[in-house]
Parts: sequence; C-alpha cells; structure tokens
Amino acid sequence: MWGSAPQRQYAGERLLGRVERANLLTMRTPCAIVGYGSIGRLYHEILSAPTRPIDLEVTAIADPQRLGSVGTPSLDVYQDYRRLLDRGVEVVLIATPPSTHFAIARHALEAGAHVLVEKPATHSRAHCDQLVAVSESAGRVLFFAYHARYAHSVAVARERLAEREVRSASAVYREDVLRFHSPDSWVHSEGVLWDSGINALSVLTHVLPEVTALRATEARVGAANDRGGESSALVRGEVTTAGHVAVLELDLDSSYTGPEERRFIVETSEGTMTLDLAADALFEEGTPIVVPGAEPNSLRREYQYLLAHFATSLSAFRSECGCGEIEFLEKARYLVGRAPSSAQRDGAL
Repeated sequence: MWGSAPQRQYAGERLLGRVERANLLTMRTPCAIVGYGSIGRLYHEILSAPTRPIDLEVTAIADPQRLGSVGTPSLDVYQDYRRLLDRGVEVVLIATPPSTHFAIARHALEAGAHVLVEKPATHSRAHCDQLVAVSESAGRVLFFAYHARYAHSVAVARERLAEREVRSASAVYREDVLRFHSPDSWVHSEGVLWDSGINALSVLTHVLPEVTALRATEARVGAANDRGGESSALVRGEVTTAGHVAVLELDLDSSYTGPEERRFIVETSEGTMTLDLAADALFEEGTPIVVPGAEPNSLRREYQYLLAHFATSLSAFRSECGCGEIEFLEKARYLVGRAPSSAQRDGAL
C-alpha cells in the first residue's frame, strides 16, 4: 500500500495561502507534542506564532528527558506519553527517536487521536502496514512528516515531471550530521539510511509521476561507527513510475565536511532535470528554472508547509502514510546484513 496521498499538491505559497484563508477546523483543536527535542520545539514554535498554518493549540507535551526545557506553565507536561493519552487529546505530533515511533503512534491512534509522526514512522513494512490498518479501523488520520517534500523547488519539479517518462532517478546527499544532530542523537545508531535515505526517497516518490513500486536490488554501506550506525551508503534499485520501470540510486554520506549537497538528477524523455534541494533551485539541461519564493535551507518554512498540508488532511479525513519508502530501506539494510527484526528496531514502550 502506498497510502492515500493525492496525486497533485498545491505549490509553495499557494498551499499555505489557501489553507490560511480556509476555515478548515471549526475551533482551536487541542494537540499534544510527544518528544521535545529540536523538532518538537519547532512544532511548538510554529503552532504558537500569531499566524500559524493550522488551527491547533498545543496543550500538552510529553518527554521524559526534557521536562525542564518546556518553560511554559500553561502546558500540561508528562514524563510518560501514555498518561497524556489517558487524558484524551484530538491530535498528537510525534517527534521522538525513530525506534519509539511505532509504539507511540499505535497507542495514540488506538486512543482516538489523529497522528502526525516524524520519519521514519517505522523500520519495517509489516509495522507500517499495521499502523495504516489501525488508523483505518479507528477512523483516524495518519500522516507521515516528510518535511523535505515541502521545499518550493520540489513543488515546481513535481509539476514539470507530471507528464514525462522517467528513465532514471538518483539522489546524492553530502551532509555533516553534526550540523543537524547532537553527538548523542539517535541518528548515530540508526545510520544514514534512516535519516538522509528516507528524506531522499520521500522527495523522489513525491516528484516522480504516479509511483507505484520501489525495489532495492543492491546496497553497500560504510563501516559502522561505535554506536552501530553507518555514515555512508550506496543503494541501487528500481522505481515504477507512470507504468515505466526506471533505474533508482541513492548515494549518501553524513560525515561530509565540505559544502552541503542534496541533489536529485532525473533523466526523462525530454532531457535531464536537476533539483538542488540545498539551494532550493531547479535546472533543466543546466538552465535555471524559476522557483517562486525559493528559500535555501529553510527547515522552518518546510515545516510550516507540512503543517498546512496536514490541515488539509485533517479537514478531508485523509491519511498520507505510504509504506513504500520504508520497505525499500528495510530491503537495503537486509542486503548489507544489517537488518535486525522490526521488533528490535520498533521497540514497545
């Protein structure tokens, strides 16, 4: 199952503008944030701003390690997210380490909450399918937070690729993980595939037309660090897009200390498109394409658009939770012999 994401999405400012003008929720809807690290705090900042992309009110936070950093006496703060769910909340935003996502998301859905969960939502196709089934049974929205999809250049690339036959697609990520994560972050044990890899795949499956299947066929990774995660990986495979099978490649390095690079190259029937995500820029055969409102490296703005799109999903009661990206990375780890069971990676809390 690829989920129920729509085939088209409003681009950039049009998306945010339309959501801001619409009365999508009838009142300020209470929501809770589980996990108050950098992304949890970013959600809180955006939802506390005078102009916000969605009419949610943060009323509670759960994080066993950061209770003293919340600093807002009007909020209910919990060490155990299950106590938060017991009090009843309509929307839950999950921004904890990935190994906890599956258990928290499942409990939240079963408690009757709509759920937005950071990526990766799970480490296995089986657990992803379980979350989708629980959300459908509970009649709740399940939304995977693929923030990289919401750069302006991604929306323009998606529009321009809609009618083209894709022959190959590749992503090259060169990043310094310490620029985005602390030395004790989950990413050092999870590895580059579950960080840069899931980001890259989320963009490719969004910009390519009508993706119906992904398959990893070859993978290799660099040496594991002292916490077990790999900092580099090369994965090759196939993607079925608009009925055509195209070559797919991910080239990832999270220990790179040079200029940051997040680049996508798509070979099509009409030539080569290059998407430079770090610069929020787009090129066709080397010629720049106008990207209205381009903002290089604007993580906050991506999350504003993400929350705006979450608002449309809540309004329409439409989940966006495709499992194909997770299955591709699960297979890649299997190919290199680094595939602990989903129960080990998605531990119950």
